[in-house]
Amino acid sequence: MFDPTKFNVAQKTLQLRQIRQKMKEIKERHEKELEDFKVFENKLMGEMIAFLQATKQQSAKNVNGTPYLSLKVTYSVEDQLEFRRHVIGTESWDMLTWGCAKTAADEFVKEHRAPPPGVKRTAFVTLGVLSPSKPKTETVKSPEPQPEPGTNEYEDKHNEVETL
Repeated sequence: MFDPTKFNVAQKTLQLRQIRQKMKEIKERHEKELEDFKVFENKLMGEMIAFLQATKQQSAKNVNGTPYLSLKVTYSVEDQLEFRRHVIGTESWDMLTWGCAKTAADEFVKEHRAPPPGVKRTAFVTLGVLSPSKPKTETVKSPEPQPEPGTNEYEDKHNEVETL
């Protein structure tokens, strides 16, 4: 069982920050190491596509494998109003994909204390870790304490100013 009295949050925070930093360094190094391979891969893929298209082939089976062409098509809405008008006007409901907008659902939950009908709400906790505050590089000199009136120090200081 977890005992919070034996948990050193400062030590665990440091460990978490260190492991995340190490993982970041490895990912960056990995990406850098892959750069030349990605360039070469893209060049080879371009040459292979050019070959298949020039020879009017969809695939080219050979002793080392089978490169093949496939077409991937995506659609994105550029003009929401025009698209909405078209779908509603022509009743082309099959052109829509159904999803629940988070902002609207959050408002619904605030008002009704439950998600909209037919919608499942999933929430999970994540952990962020901030770096410790950096010490201020500039030191501010605190003002000298002033003697209180009626003391000898006050009189001495007051007389010094007058004689200047």
